[in-house]
Amino acid sequence: MTKSIAEQIREILKKKRKRSLDYSIKEGSAYSIMAGMGENYFSTFAIALKASNSEIALLSSIPQLLGSGFQLLSAELADKFKNRKSVMIASALIQAFVYLPILLIPFIFSSNAAVMLIAFVALYQILGNFISPPWNSLMGDLVPENERGNFFGKRSRLIGITIFLSFITAGIILNRFHDSNVFYGFAIIFIIAMIARLFSAYYFQRMYEPPYEPVNDVKLGFKEFASNLMGSQFGKFTLYLFLINFAVYISNPFFIVYMFRTLNFSYLQFVIVTAANVIVTYTTMYYWGKNSDVFGNMKIMTITGWLIFLNPLLWLLPFGFWYILFVQMWTGFVWAGFQISTTNFIFDNVKPEIRAKMIANFNFLMGIAVFLGATIGGILVTYVFLSPWIFLSNVQILFMISGLLRLITSSLFLGKFKEMREVAPSESNSLFVDLVAVRPMHKIAAETVVGIYALKNLGKSGVDFGKKIVDESIKLMQREDKRVVEIEEILKNINFERRKQREKEFMELEKEDKKRRKMKEIFKKIKRERNKGKKL
Repeated sequence: MTKSIAEQIREILKKKRKRSLDYSIKEGSAYSIMAGMGENYFSTFAIALKASNSEIALLSSIPQLLGSGFQLLSAELADKFKNRKSVMIASALIQAFVYLPILLIPFIFSSNAAVMLIAFVALYQILGNFISPPWNSLMGDLVPENERGNFFGKRSRLIGITIFLSFITAGIILNRFHDSNVFYGFAIIFIIAMIARLFSAYYFQRMYEPPYEPVNDVKLGFKEFASNLMGSQFGKFTLYLFLINFAVYISNPFFIVYMFRTLNFSYLQFVIVTAANVIVTYTTMYYWGKNSDVFGNMKIMTITGWLIFLNPLLWLLPFGFWYILFVQMWTGFVWAGFQISTTNFIFDNVKPEIRAKMIANFNFLMGIAVFLGATIGGILVTYVFLSPWIFLSNVQILFMISGLLRLITSSLFLGKFKEMREVAPSESNSLFVDLVAVRPMHKIAAETVVGIYALKNLGKSGVDFGKKIVDESIKLMQREDKRVVEIEEILKNINFERRKQREKEFMELEKEDKKRRKMKEIFKKIKRERNKGKKL
């Protein structure tokens, strides 16, 4: 049977959206090569240029503030021209070529190297942030609401793997150059980053942009946005993240300083611990994304929000490389859940037609938080905490302050947000244990068993050994915690009920379709009989 024009159009749009999401994943991979070999090494580049602690703090704060401020203009341009892709493509192309003056800094601007780096990174950040509001608006239109956690989790996982590989590759390149020639190594990795961004712009161009009709009759300037912070759920959520970002960036610029100047890390050690953080962050985003689709973004945000205060406090212990490696992996796991849940929470709470402007205002406020946090951190470490007190370094005092501020902020805000869509019921305390401890360990044990089963073909001794390990693993997986068993039973029932409901809906649709066809046949029969009567 020939499809109607409306059905054909619907099918074409569906295919366009699917292709666009594929291009978005490819664009994410290109972007992650740029990030892994380029911007992730800006602070390392600053240390090679002999930048002071206060200059490193400014490198984190000023570009973030200026970049987030220009997002407001980006949203206005996207609304004015009703074309989000054009803004994204132009910004990505110009941003790619900013790498050229950055890599030339040690060869041309050696006397004011740190200042020039801050200036060019600020321009780079402005162009990168210029992309954010139209990109978020476009992706909000392309990705179905009930698939956001799954899609962004998968996309983030691929980005994480690509950043991991590119970051490691860049570290190996730098490690091959001696201190006197290290800037040639930076030049190589920055050129690769530039080429990757050009590919990213190409994939932007290939994406489909649904018709975009911004709301022009509602004032959404920063003044209106800031004045309603306590008047809505999204406002309170924004204030929460503002305080969290402020607390984070009091210490964030100085972790790299602590690794290089206190623990005396080599480039290779720095690459390993940072890459571990990146790969854990992005690979576990898929895990958190799936669970946020089932249990809701609010619950995942609450669980991880209570854990992020531990991240800087773990850096207070005076241990070296292997301990920092563990800390970085833990930090990646926690931040993955917090990032995916907060991002999806924004999509759930903001209407599509005002999303670009709202996200621009939101990001500008986050930029102010980053600027204030990093600037105050730089002042404290340079002029106040001159002595390390009981620690190895004075920057560890900032780690302690950051952790305490995060804890206070989470205790004030978490539990005050409402989920905007229907999700599976769950006990918060039990879910916390399940998602943070039980499921990850269960998955590790299960994958270990799978890996051991692969040894089956290596001979009888291998099989016997595998069986022993499998038995031990099964014992480990047989948990006696009643709450965990109850959670699993509930989850089984929920999945079963959802499946059952879908089957019922399909059956009802089939019944209606059959009725429709029967009615058509009856009408055709009546029509034929009438026509016969007229002929007689």
